[in-house]
Amino acid sequence: LGEAGELGRPRAGLLASQLRALLDGRGAVPVDPRMDDPLYAGEVLPLKVHDHLREYRRDDAFVLGPMTEDYATDRERAGAVLEQIRQRTYEYTSPGPFGRAVEEARELARWGDTDGAWRVLVAAVPEWEPYREDHVAPFGLLGDPLLGPLITPERGRQLLMTPRAGQAGAGPAPVVEGETVRDGLAWLTHRQHRIELRRDAYRFVLVEGIRPEVLAERFGTGPLELVASERDLWDLPFAREQGRRGPVARIGALDGWSFAFESAHRPGFDRSRLTHPGTELSLGTRAVTVWWEPGLFHFACAEDGQQRYTFTVHEAERHRTGTIPDELSPDHLFPDPAGPAIDLSDESRALDAIAATFGVSLPQFALDHGRLPTLPTHPWLRPPAPGGTEARLTFTRHR
Repeated sequence: LGEAGELGRPRAGLLASQLRALLDGRGAVPVDPRMDDPLYAGEVLPLKVHDHLREYRRDDAFVLGPMTEDYATDRERAGAVLEQIRQRTYEYTSPGPFGRAVEEARELARWGDTDGAWRVLVAAVPEWEPYREDHVAPFGLLGDPLLGPLITPERGRQLLMTPRAGQAGAGPAPVVEGETVRDGLAWLTHRQHRIELRRDAYRFVLVEGIRPEVLAERFGTGPLELVASERDLWDLPFAREQGRRGPVARIGALDGWSFAFESAHRPGFDRSRLTHPGTELSLGTRAVTVWWEPGLFHFACAEDGQQRYTFTVHEAERHRTGTIPDELSPDHLFPDPAGPAIDLSDESRALDAIAATFGVSLPQFALDHGRLPTLPTHPWLRPPAPGGTEARLTFTRHR
């Protein structure tokens, strides 16, 4: 296509740019910016907005189009798409069976099943319908706040290699990933180089057999809010008001367990003031709670509103309640009397044991790269007793 473009073929640049978009996750597609053209409005504009926001550009004129009288209506419609993607409420659409698959995949991705969402998408690619003959692939997916993060360069290449538009016999059948190997919990010990994924601490609650919306009703101090990635959390207004507003978790579900996951700062563990959120959340079911900070590992299991057993390893101190199964004994998981190992091997062993005992998992891709609904939650710690003091540290990232 590059050679064809050099020889003056007018469509070569349009075709090549669509391929690059899916292989690189970004790029400009040369289509006349008219909102009455479904290729521009449904595919090119979401990609353009995606790049615009990703590069933190301030001049929206790049997205809104020419400031002319005859383009005023198109600027207004483009502005609406820009605001939807900025607020992470935009939903990519496509005609026909592939469009229905997009809706199904989005609902799976919304709660963290990103692998399931991708399987639905790639299985439907053979039925994808282009808007016109030089429309190569549904690259507008990249602008969807929930589905865009799923399209890695490898998956973009797989999507492009899948025969479609009635040419199912012209090449290999789509590769649909087999049964997913669940991530478990120990992946949380894999430290990331990206600053927004360098979790100084994390804590989560897993509740069996309830929908994430029910978990949100029980644990939230308000309704579910914007979907967000770890990176988005740095920029959301409440991230700068965390001390005043309180904890915010991301909500999802996997393998019959719903979860509330919070990370990226050190909330300051205090065993004497712990509210044990899993206890109330376990009404009619059971819940598992984990809180990790350097030198600290806290675990609790509750069932039907009652604590069954807990343990806390905080440096050289150990506390336990209830009858703890041998496989979850803190003396077995944390054999060093000085406390959790610096190399995180004890943390990894404890997370593996919890995952195996309860059959639970947290979705790594969704928590590291995807977006999940956010929820302001009830505090994990009670206020200090009268006359007591509390120290709070606030970390601010500077670009």
